[in-house]
Amino acid sequence: MDYLEDLFRQLRDYPIAVELRHRSWTEDGGVLRLLGSYDVAWCAIDEPKFSSSIGAVPSAGKLGYFRFHGRNAKEWWKGDREKRYNYLYSPQEISSLVQKVATVAEKAPNTFVFFNNHFGAKAVVNAMQMKLQFNQTLPDELPAGLIEQYPELTDGVII
Repeated sequence: MDYLEDLFRQLRDYPIAVELRHRSWTEDGGVLRLLGSYDVAWCAIDEPKFSSSIGAVPSAGKLGYFRFHGRNAKEWWKGDREKRYNYLYSPQEISSLVQKVATVAEKAPNTFVFFNNHFGAKAVVNAMQMKLQFNQTLPDELPAGLIEQYPELTDGVII
């Protein structure tokens, strides 16, 4: 806690988000007070076992920050980084994540979403799925290799 407070104090002129993954962080009410006093966002993540490794992550401050790593539970703890992040969220999973992002974005004027399921450009595809669910447009031209891998992208609807 002392280290975090010192770090927050040094970076107070910048928007800050922290990613705390152990349950003890959510069980200590002082953590949320510390984050609130420096207007630090608690990074919300999605990964296998996240729901059992940490309690409910509160949103705090003017910044919303999400990192979606994928749910490849089979390879998460034993696979290398390519295998671990080799996961394509389903449209139903994206819809659920969209609801979480929208809830935070109502309170936090600056909300950022990052997909880290990068293997095989799955993060790009999932980001496009999310953009569409937020009624945002996709680029007019997509890389040929991406269309070859995910031909459904040419329809403007990612299934």
